[in-house]
Amino acid sequence: MRWFRFLPFLALGAAVLVAFEEPAYCDDSGKEAEKLRLQEEMTKLASKNAWAGVESKYQALVDLKLPLTFDDHFYGAQSARFLGKTYETYNRLDAARQIDPRPEILTELEGIDAHYGRVEIKGNPRRRPELVAAMMPFAPDERKSIEYAMEVVVNTGSFKGMLPFGEYTVGDKTFTVAEGKEFQIVQVSKNAGTVSEGTIVYAGPIVSAGYQFSATPAPGSAPGGDVTVEHPDTMAGSGIAIDAGAEIGFSKTFGVAATVGYTGLYGGDILHGVSGWAAMTVRPGELRIAAGPTYGMIWGRGVGMAEWWDIGHDQAATPNSSLDFVGLGLVGGARMSVGYGVIDFSEKIQGSVELGGSWQFDGVRSYFGGGLRVGIVPKIQRYKG
Repeated sequence: MRWFRFLPFLALGAAVLVAFEEPAYCDDSGKEAEKLRLQEEMTKLASKNAWAGVESKYQALVDLKLPLTFDDHFYGAQSARFLGKTYETYNRLDAARQIDPRPEILTELEGIDAHYGRVEIKGNPRRRPELVAAMMPFAPDERKSIEYAMEVVVNTGSFKGMLPFGEYTVGDKTFTVAEGKEFQIVQVSKNAGTVSEGTIVYAGPIVSAGYQFSATPAPGSAPGGDVTVEHPDTMAGSGIAIDAGAEIGFSKTFGVAATVGYTGLYGGDILHGVSGWAAMTVRPGELRIAAGPTYGMIWGRGVGMAEWWDIGHDQAATPNSSLDFVGLGLVGGARMSVGYGVIDFSEKIQGSVELGGSWQFDGVRSYFGGGLRVGIVPKIQRYKG
């Protein structure tokens, strides 16, 4: 076999790694064009009072990491006010003020400082507390601010923002929000929550299939010096890879998975592998990183023995490269994959693309594999806020 067969794999791997990166635009002009598009859409949505849509467009504008205009921040402040996100409203108004200190912006900022205080609630995300106001205010903006904070706390266990002046209870803590620009820290006991996430946070099937390159270099010399030990020459090629199993998560960022899979190398030489994989999974955002041990069986056949192999035959008349071989071996090793969720099929299933690699060893020779796969993984429900 020829090692140049790996060139397409290297090119494909580089392309996938680029695809996994944060979405980016080709150049500044492309980002500017996207900025103009988002600004136009945000203006249209604001004219229709579609503030949830305005909030989405504002967040997308911020993600571009380009300087924003007064109107961008002003519309973002209005959408945050509609949703009850008072701290975000304040910060966006302040950003608008730095571009153009209009009197009405200053008045709004002073009004927020006159009625709201800053608070940071630290609770347990596994046993989330509930936030309760001693008395709900009549002012719509203040009610929305409290309702938003309640929603955040019950979904995440914590909150950092602004609340109307008054008395509140969260878990086992009672606190008073008062005037001031410093954050009041409220630490809730770990077991004071009433909304339990449970031991298993998510669970679901894993199925993947794709294109894989495989290779097993021949040992450089006879193991133990015994040149009569049968070992094929270097084998390398491509084929399919299939996996199926399940994953369970003990938090929204950590879980474990187990799969059974098949890999095949086809062409002049044939190599079939069946293995089990037990992996720890880490799920930051849409990324899925899995790594762990693998153990299985490999069967192969082909033409070409290791150069050093010798049983006293005439290698001039019958060179090692012309000899047939067939064999079976047990292998153990490790495997890792990095995937990214690209589409949601349901509330519990997500389509993903992943790039992975593996190494296995039978006591004498190594087996390497790597490739690109697509499939499904459990979807994790995360509170967006």
